[in-house]
Amino acid sequence: MENLVQKTLASLEQHAFQTAHFASLEEAVDWMNGQIPDGASVGVGGSVSVRSSGLLERLAERGIEILDHWKPELSAEDKKELFYRTQRVDAYLCSANAVTADGCILNVDGMGNRLAAHCYGPKRLYLLVGINKLVADVSAALDRIEKVAPINCQRKGFDTPCTKTGECCDCNSPDRSCRAYLLLRRPTRAVPVTVVLVDQELGF
Repeated sequence: MENLVQKTLASLEQHAFQTAHFASLEEAVDWMNGQIPDGASVGVGGSVSVRSSGLLERLAERGIEILDHWKPELSAEDKKELFYRTQRVDAYLCSANAVTADGCILNVDGMGNRLAAHCYGPKRLYLLVGINKLVADVSAALDRIEKVAPINCQRKGFDTPCTKTGECCDCNSPDRSCRAYLLLRRPTRAVPVTVVLVDQELGF
């Protein structure tokens, strides 16, 4: 695993991604908290890795504005407006579905808000990634997504075939979450990307 980690970090940096590497989640959260200045606005994707890390609580304690579309009191219209506002934040926090050893980042979305933030809008993107997200190449990244998609759909309570069978069947369900795929081979010229890699399994 150490060889995979070092190869991935080197490849990402060759592809103009910025990287930070930590042995523990606590160290990563401390560092990320220090990267976001007082008064900043922060957007967050639907990331289990980020939302279970304690980072959002640390930022909230500092009075930093977090635009969170998961708040249960939001109406559909409020949530839609929040998606637009989130594209203009100082920092956007999420994870990755897979990061390849040859320096690419793959994410899949149903709504598209998270993918949009990867390309244009936020002043900076931070990806909190556990070692369980590391794979050899894009083909392996796609395979990984097919394996974890049923878990994600079950978590969200979606009515898709994969929640019943545990396997992806490339469905046409209205609840399908695997709709848009974004492969970053380099960061766009608009959004600097920092991959924060932790030597622990995070999310799924």
